[in-house]
This record gives sequence, structure tokens and C-alpha cells, in this order.
Amino acid sequence: MRVTFLASIPAKQVDRMDGGWSDGVTEILLQLSPSNRAKLVSLGRDDEGERTICLVEGSVASTPDGLELTPDQKPDHRVNLRRQGIALAIDETPNGEGDRLSICPDGTFISGKYFRIEGAEEVIPWLLN
Repeated sequence: MRVTFLASIPAKQVDRMDGGWSDGVTEILLQLSPSNRAKLVSLGRDDEGERTICLVEGSVASTPDGLELTPDQKPDHRVNLRRQGIALAIDETPNGEGDRLSICPDGTFISGKYFRIEGAEEVIPWLLN
């Protein structure tokens, strides 16, 4: 029965970027709309271990590598989203060379590699609304 169950799992890479992602410490929910808008929510922990929530909303455009999110709250600070195999890579692009300001108000960073959490957008949809 175990072999039959394992054989029934599709072994293909999911190319979608929207949905739920995690790196084991931080969870990311990404919602893309047809009107070239995106909402990205990050649930993580700060240096003291306290829970943090970061919401980034803005316009999104295609790039050769993936997507670039331009936040409404900091238009000169970009968030690059791209697939790296089964992972979603997120990179913050600060507004100046050497500038390490985070897009998140509490100073936490969302840059990193995240792995898909199937069904996360149905389990915790309140984060996106």
C-alpha cells in the first residue's frame, strides 16, 4: 500500500509562485492578481525570537528571471521573486548600494529561499485579507 501511495504522488515541479512557502522558520504567502498587483505576507521571528508579520503590497512586473515587486510603501525598494528548482528565491533590492534597509517595518528581512507548502493559502487566508 505504501508503494502504491508513493507512486500516486505527482513528481513534477510546480512552476507557480503564488501560494504558501516556508524555510522552516519563516512562512511566506504570495497572492498574485490578474491586474499586475501582488500581496506578500511574511510570518517570521526577530532576533529576540518574537513573532513578526510583514505585509508588502505593490505592482508586479515580469523580469527575465521571474517577477519584480515594487512595494507601494517604498517604491525605490524592489523585491525580486524567482524560481530556483523547487524553491522560491526572494531577494530585496535596497534603494542604494550597501543599503541594508528592510522593506519590513520591524527591520526583519524576507530575502531567502522557501519551499512550497501545499494548501497554505486555504489554511490561513486571513493573512492575505
